[in-house]
Amino acid sequence: MKRILTVLLFLTSLIYGQGTILGPGDIVIVGFNFDNPDEFAFVLLKDISTATEIKFTDNGWKADNTFYPNEGVITWTAPLGGLTSGQVISISNNGGWTATFGSVASSGSFFLSTSGDQILAYQGTDIAPVFIYGVNSQSSEWQADAANSNDSALPLGLINGNTCVAIDEIDNSVYIGSTNLEPAELLIAVGNLTNWSGSNSSRQTMPNGQWALPVELTTFAASVSEQSVELNWETATEVNNYGFEIERQYQVSSNEKQEWTKVGFINGYGNSNSTKYYSYSDNAIAASGKYLYRLKQIDFDGAFEYSDVIEANLGSPVDFELTQNYPNPFNPVTNIQFNLPNDSRVKLSVFNVLGEEVAQLVNGNIAAGFHSVKFDGANFNSGIYFYKLESENFVQIRKMMLVK
Repeated sequence: MKRILTVLLFLTSLIYGQGTILGPGDIVIVGFNFDNPDEFAFVLLKDISTATEIKFTDNGWKADNTFYPNEGVITWTAPLGGLTSGQVISISNNGGWTATFGSVASSGSFFLSTSGDQILAYQGTDIAPVFIYGVNSQSSEWQADAANSNDSALPLGLINGNTCVAIDEIDNSVYIGSTNLEPAELLIAVGNLTNWSGSNSSRQTMPNGQWALPVELTTFAASVSEQSVELNWETATEVNNYGFEIERQYQVSSNEKQEWTKVGFINGYGNSNSTKYYSYSDNAIAASGKYLYRLKQIDFDGAFEYSDVIEANLGSPVDFELTQNYPNPFNPVTNIQFNLPNDSRVKLSVFNVLGEEVAQLVNGNIAAGFHSVKFDGANFNSGIYFYKLESENFVQIRKMMLVK
């Protein structure tokens, strides 16, 4: 097994190099000049390590999932120490290909045509490329096939207006929209043709510097256990994140709410492009009822932004409910909450994908209320599992994923 793993790692390094493996939308191209000297700029939407390689080609992509032949490829390599999400890199050919960060090597004849062309970014091999982003300046739609060197079909795995963009034929163009966006929002903004400006006669100034991509909050949820509320949230990316203030509001009635009050603070990770998990337990609750929560995400420079508002109900639940586990995916422990409107005999079990019961978390008489149990997958293999809540007149099943 060790020998097989070593061989797989060696083959992966041959295909992708020694750096970070990227996927669709991990970079975005934000400008190009097809008038000589050729030039284009892209922004990293993910932190990358030393020696990460990205290939760029002006070969079009054909309908039979191969490259149009006889054009060129330039390979950009990240510098020592890597680069962080939001960094803008410009690549230009002024007597030889150079980049504002990292190094560039070229093969074949990479020349951007003023009659329309494309720039396709990918990793992997020319036979089996993994496309990361693409720009087509031939028209506002990708062509059905690469019938000539100026055309390209939609690259495999990319989505126009999101992980690639097709722009009406223009020689020099640059993205002029907002740069202070979450990565997913930035991809959509760059895919909007109204956010581009260009000219067939004047070269455009390429963007530069470090774009401050904000904190991307992907999950924010609350679970209730007796007189305590557990808040959990995740971020996909963080830039300049000082931390989160937790704010609570008590809803006295449908028409009356108290003021928002700060109940806690959790430090952020500063800059990150990997998933980060946060939790906070609010134990200072004196009365039953409905409580609203929001996060105030604060940057190091004092700028802040509020999350959406979520609610937690303390008291007896109205309905039977099995909620989604958190975190999910998990490794190796996750929390499962279920709500009972009255005293009930319940069974909470975990099953594998074959339908075999692998764990029994609850089996007995449980009082009405909000209940939370932990599932520890330390002794289980990675994969998809199902958890099932059964009562006299209620059955609900949910899916969860263990990733080690």
